[in-house]
Amino acid sequence: MELLEEIQNKLFELRTKPNKRLSQNFIKNKQTIETLVQKADLTQKDTVLEIGPGLGFLTRKLATKSKVIAIEKDLKLFKSLQKEMPNIKLIQGDVLTEKIPNFNKLVCFPPYHISKEICYFMNNKKPKLSVMVFQSEFAEKLSAEPGLKNYNALSVITQYNYKIELVNSVSPDSFYPKPETFSTIVLFTKKKPKNTVTNEEQFKKFVKEIFRYKNKNLSNALAKSEKKLGKINREKIKKTIKEMKLEKQKVMQTEVEEFTKLFNQIF
Repeated sequence: MELLEEIQNKLFELRTKPNKRLSQNFIKNKQTIETLVQKADLTQKDTVLEIGPGLGFLTRKLATKSKVIAIEKDLKLFKSLQKEMPNIKLIQGDVLTEKIPNFNKLVCFPPYHISKEICYFMNNKKPKLSVMVFQSEFAEKLSAEPGLKNYNALSVITQYNYKIELVNSVSPDSFYPKPETFSTIVLFTKKKPKNTVTNEEQFKKFVKEIFRYKNKNLSNALAKSEKKLGKINREKIKKTIKEMKLEKQKVMQTEVEEFTKLFNQIF
């Protein structure tokens, strides 16, 4: 049976339909599922977290390779998965608020409307490898290089922790119902930062705040960020920026390693 037919039959059986509010676009392309599983490089020693398992097509594949924790917000889908897959750890609720058991890999089709929040969740939990599908425009922001228009705070924070690979494109035809745009499979591989920051939570706050002034040079952006970041020694900033030869450099042109060096010198 083709996955589209399975999706339609299951939704009919459950007397439900895709929930736009939860960004429910069910995958119907078997090759995309296979690619996620292959890139995840799973073994029986791994514990993989799946966010939004939906009808369980990916979940079943993951469960043949490793231990699985799956969290589903939709109560009808959660109860259906409970009956069909009693041997996996299932949680009903929101991944951003529920307590999640330990896991070392993250593989899923996350709800598009919380893509940013899922990435911050990943950066907090730090699984050693993640494979996720995002809207292509969002995926390109994650991997954007300094100087590009879509380079932002999340780009910096994610690239600090992970090597990012855009694996391949996924057509809207691969989902039911079709999303409005193309999607991209993204592989995140945990890495050791070149310059480890002294306080990662403060570093995230620093990057988010300074990117509010992404088109200003670093000195001006830091001056404007002082209220949110706390008292900053302006002479030290000026000296540090001069030593790093960043006097004329804009926030959006600054590389991850430059941000980490600057942060460690100032805070």
